[in-house]
Amino acid sequence: MPGATVTASFWDTETSGMTESSAGTGKSTVEMKSSGTFTDAGWDFKGESVNGSENIWNIGNDRNDGYPYLNFQHPTDTPLPVTLAFFSAELEQGAVNVTWVTESETENAYFLLYRNGKTVVKIPGAGTTSEPQSYAWTDQYVIPGRTYTYILADVDLQGKETKHHEVEVEAKVEAENGVDIDHTIGSAYPNPFNPVTMVPLNLAKEANVYAQLYDMLGRPVRELHNGTLSAGSYDLKIDGAKLGTGIYFVHVRVKDVTHVQKIALMK
Repeated sequence: MPGATVTASFWDTETSGMTESSAGTGKSTVEMKSSGTFTDAGWDFKGESVNGSENIWNIGNDRNDGYPYLNFQHPTDTPLPVTLAFFSAELEQGAVNVTWVTESETENAYFLLYRNGKTVVKIPGAGTTSEPQSYAWTDQYVIPGRTYTYILADVDLQGKETKHHEVEVEAKVEAENGVDIDHTIGSAYPNPFNPVTMVPLNLAKEANVYAQLYDMLGRPVRELHNGTLSAGSYDLKIDGAKLGTGIYFVHVRVKDVTHVQKIALMK
């Protein structure tokens, strides 16, 4: 600004090669990296906050090559809400046991466990704690000979999701009594729900699938699926946005076998 007076301004005479300037005072490199050079001239390293920083200016901390810097240009790294110590998925007696241990948790609302890219369960976290916490969940709905990838994520109180370590496990379920297991149907998640829930369906081979939703009086409410599905994993979606609060029953028939489970819509 024309006519402005600059005070308590410094430059490095060694790195700049300048011996004089009307805009400040020349200092050696050592002096430019010493906080005393600036505080003696009236600089306040604990002034008004900027962008959430406690101070406007700072010096040291292995930043800006030792020269003064603006805090908002070098934000402090935000620690992860969860420090994960252990994560494992192991096959045992036809099911996959998923376990994990945290070293600490900060504002951790809950965990999400993904299987092959889809959420299969939501488990409450411990909030904020510096003590180790152990968690476990058993996936009973795996198909013989298939490989499953499990990924753990945590969600903080602000709703931010952070995904963690992943592990692959090959589920090789043995046939029972000489009969191959050609399909499994998982429990609806979440349950109770509002307004959407999913029913996992796994098919080892192509099959005709008929799925219907019924109310408490046994009246059909909605057809969820009717037709042939190829081998693979599916989620039968139930949207209760236009349904009333209450108990409902999901009937899923694969070939000639019908599975029934109860779900609760709570608005």
